[in-house]
Amino acid sequence: MNRRTSEPFGREQEARVGMAAWLGLACALGIAVGALQHAFAREPSRPVLVTTRDVERGQPLTRAALDYRDVPERYLEERHVPAEELENVLDAKLAVALRSGAAVLWSDLEGTRPTRLDGSTSPRLRGGAP
Repeated sequence: MNRRTSEPFGREQEARVGMAAWLGLACALGIAVGALQHAFAREPSRPVLVTTRDVERGQPLTRAALDYRDVPERYLEERHVPAEELENVLDAKLAVALRSGAAVLWSDLEGTRPTRLDGSTSPRLRGGAP
């Protein structure tokens, strides 16, 4: 208590406490805004092929069974089949069964390398004969 008044704090102390509270609130808001910006920041991504339905082992991939999904680049691996390779993997048979929504991997495909429209083979297809 302040000896001169019956108030627990003087006006100067109240002003300091109030200022500290506002400063703390401003810092907390700044941290929260920064965290939200980081969480919702659009990071670079690339489209990869995914299945739209369950596809059994040995079944050929069809256009109706494929779609694409954007995957952040930091999660991409060489084994993901990029969406731009769609034409090269159509009719390729699966070496494993894939569930709906699964990313298509080069290792999921069996047989020879699919041929590109220009006649060359896809350099990304793994596990196939050259």
